[in-house]
Amino acid sequence: MKKITTLFLLTVAIAAIFSSCKKDEQSIETPILVLTNSNTNLTSLYPGFESLQYDLQVAPEDAVDGKITIKITTDADPTGFELELTTSAGEYVDGKIKYQYARATGIVYVGNHTDAEAKRIKVDPTGDEIVITAGNNVIIESYPVICTESLKFTFWSSDNTATIFLYGYSYDGSESKQIEVWSTRDDQHVNIDGIWDNPSLYQGLPSFNNYKFNIDFNNGFSYPADTLVGIYPEGDTLFIKYNNKTYWNLYNSSSAGLLEEL
Repeated sequence: MKKITTLFLLTVAIAAIFSSCKKDEQSIETPILVLTNSNTNLTSLYPGFESLQYDLQVAPEDAVDGKITIKITTDADPTGFELELTTSAGEYVDGKIKYQYARATGIVYVGNHTDAEAKRIKVDPTGDEIVITAGNNVIIESYPVICTESLKFTFWSSDNTATIFLYGYSYDGSESKQIEVWSTRDDQHVNIDGIWDNPSLYQGLPSFNNYKFNIDFNNGFSYPADTLVGIYPEGDTLFIKYNNKTYWNLYNSSSAGLLEEL
């Protein structure tokens, strides 16, 4: 009899332990929609930095059959377009509650025209914001877009050259674009003319239009007539002047975001 009583008490104790460890399950109460510039740590989108990454988490019941629709709009295109997303199940534990959610991630783009197939929406040339609405107004978030010209520096290690890309809302090739480049080694200003990147050469129109400035380097002094920029090959700083503003970048390092102004 004593053994039976002991076994009974042990069973009750184990049951109590498992009962106390069991988590109550429920859907997340507050949906989450995080928007980030997927190229850099910038807090706005720009020409040349036009891709927006979204991370959506909603209650499972908001994702019908594991799917949820998001609507993309801007001031320039308030009609916008919709995307149907397939979600994945997720959960996390907080205290005695296990919260469940449906998650979807992806990227959309802004540009000077709307192309729903390319997930691109038109923004206003004076500035705009892209708005993402999940489901039936389950959650709405926006992200700013600045449409001023932007400069990006790319170093090509294969042949020790560089290209500066100038992005704008819309160029037609008739513009006269020029930059001045010099270095720590040689402060002679080298004038470099921009080359229009004709969008008709591509299968689909790019988000924005751009000019590019090709830079060749010389281990020594600059030769402006040959558009050669003199540098210290072991490490040097370039200075770039465009539209009465001066920027800088390490000669052998691509810029992560916009060129930094002095």
